[in-house]
Amino acid sequence: MIAVEILSPGEEIDHKLTLYFAEGALEVWVIDAKRKAMTVYSKLNDQVIRRVVDREYRSNATAQATFTLAEIFG
Repeated sequence: MIAVEILSPGEEIDHKLTLYFAEGALEVWVIDAKRKAMTVYSKLNDQVIRRVVDREYRSNATAQATFTLAEIFG
């Protein structure tokens, strides 16, 4: 499962990350529409890994699908 969170101005994501991972999310994609940026969080051995997407992201959670920021932000 992938959770996608569209960030609101001033929003804290830490609490939501905990909830998403507790519910079984493999990845959490945080979309910042204002900056046209995406950050992907995943969990590995009880550690949260943070990846800032610069152009393209290849997800291992979705059968290795590849997404570009251009596709997400149109």
